[in-house]
Amino acid sequence: MKILFAVVIALFATAVVHAADYLRCVRFHLDRVVGRSVDGYGPEHTQMWLAAIDATTGRLPTEPLPRELRWYRKITLPEGSNLYWDQSTILAAYTLSDLTQHDRYAAAADVYLRDFLRRCVAARSGLFLWENHVYYDVVRDEVAAFGGGYHECRPHTPAWELFWKQDPKATERAIRAMGRAHIKDQASGRFCRHADWRETPGVFAEGEAQGAKPFLEAGASLIDSLCWLADKTGDDDGKLTQMALQAARYSYAQRDTNTGLLRNQPIDRRWDYYASTTEVGLWAAALIRAGEYTGNEEFLRMSNVSTGSPAGTGLPSFSAATWRRIAWNTAPSCSSRSGPMEIKLSISSRYDPCRHAGLKRCIRASGSQEPRMAVLADSMPNTCSRILQTLITA
Repeated sequence: MKILFAVVIALFATAVVHAADYLRCVRFHLDRVVGRSVDGYGPEHTQMWLAAIDATTGRLPTEPLPRELRWYRKITLPEGSNLYWDQSTILAAYTLSDLTQHDRYAAAADVYLRDFLRRCVAARSGLFLWENHVYYDVVRDEVAAFGGGYHECRPHTPAWELFWKQDPKATERAIRAMGRAHIKDQASGRFCRHADWRETPGVFAEGEAQGAKPFLEAGASLIDSLCWLADKTGDDDGKLTQMALQAARYSYAQRDTNTGLLRNQPIDRRWDYYASTTEVGLWAAALIRAGEYTGNEEFLRMSNVSTGSPAGTGLPSFSAATWRRIAWNTAPSCSSRSGPMEIKLSISSRYDPCRHAGLKRCIRASGSQEPRMAVLADSMPNTCSRILQTLITA
């Protein structure tokens, strides 16, 4: 018994030491961010955090773009700031202030949010200017667009409470605009990952609905956001919940008849048309929250995207709650030999996920090929969130 007690004490002490080490690391990083890695460029200086920094100086890199790119767009946001991707770090800053009783980090996050809301909200649409096609150029002091300059909001649902605390009206306007701008066909609920922030929400160019790209993760963020606002405001006219239901029903209706699995996107015949990936977990979790926000059980019913072993896949049964933690890495076609798995992809577009991530095991959403093996994977791992979780639970 004494030995067991000593082991328990030793393990507890080790956990405390590790928690303190994690806290020092997080604090060191955020001290650098709020002290050095803010906009001090161009005629107008803001307190917006830099998207890409030189790790030795904390300032903008001498060369705006890396010499070797692992991507096909300017997603490094050269000489820019993009609050969408900084939200996890902002949340970490608030948590760090709570843990250390030092207000510096929360104050820096507050002023970043305020500067963003002053400079990065589209005047006509009210949409926030961020994400994969738009960012704030700190050198030119203006919004910069690339890759079409679309509004996008995926894969993470924004931390809307942060924005609501700073400006409830702008936050509500942005979310309502998302529903009207991203749902291109009110009848079918067909939505698109992209929206034109320069236009009045709900006004579409000819053929825009027919060209909509309804990515599953974009739908998840949209549904989650609309229902969050419905809970916040009461949704007296029911429009927010109805828009969310339209988008959810559209994706749910695209289930493959053989497997019951949801495709990443059901339109373009490229790799993600044939794939059911971590986005299913993201989508199901968003619908679970939507049901909790609104009390509408249809969201919860649809979140059960796999209620039995999908025909022809040999996969076990998974509930919606399980999908929140389990993901299937996928590819359009794969083959197995006696040795390690060999992956074969036939992709016509220039985007090839195998160049950016290791796809080691795969299934097809259609079940027309024998699946090889399901792989446990975290959905969109986030270092800050993990470190803070360790701190909080230690």
